Amino acid sequence: MAAAIGVGLPIQEPSGNMIVDIGGGTTEVAVISLSGIVYSRSMRIGGDVLDETIVNYIKRKYNLLIGERTGEEIKVRLGSAVPVGEALTLEVKGRDLVAGIPKTLLINDTEIREALAEPIGNIVETVRITLERTPPELAADIIDQGIVLAGGIMQLSRPRPSHESHGEHARGCVGVRTASCWDPGRGAAGVRGTTLRRREGRGDADQPEHAGTSRRFR
Repeated sequence: MAAAIGVGLPIQEPSGNMIVDIGGGTTEVAVISLSGIVYSRSMRIGGDVLDETIVNYIKRKYNLLIGERTGEEIKVRLGSAVPVGEALTLEVKGRDLVAGIPKTLLINDTEIREALAEPIGNIVETVRITLERTPPELAADIIDQGIVLAGGIMQLSRPRPSHESHGEHARGCVGVRTASCWDPGRGAAGVRGTTLRRREGRGDADQPEHAGTSRRFR
């Protein structure tokens, strides 16, 4: 609910709104209407799990031990749900588990997509289940309006924003267009400004102050 308010969804209206908030530790999927949660699901998959998945992938494939910070850097630099256009590579340093000495290798974005396929697939499946259990009238609204993606994990690889690749992947799997918050990490944070304006009695209380509420459908 906090993320939905933060990105500026019209939660007070009778229409259905779906938001997918991918945070550091969990992913929250919810359908909201009339200021209430109609249906929601939560799963323990977020940025931390993706980091761990990458670390284990590099360890299993190359016998190279890297730290969690390196795993996070790889996720940010190379992570995506679908190809991002130009091939991306990154030099990774760690400890060779066989020789026991430092080692450097070059990995690419295709490998990281392969590593992240399972956790991202689990997130998409959660979205699919949520859609299946949404009342028909609200599901129709979601088809028209799209699914909003939010959360700091959406700010991944460049040159193409990875939240766009996440959106294309989700649209291809569940058949519903998606909209991304331009400043995904500030979704829930936008509630603070909203709450302050309500306390001050301002009429625009339901609209967040920050510029991270713009959306673009995919």
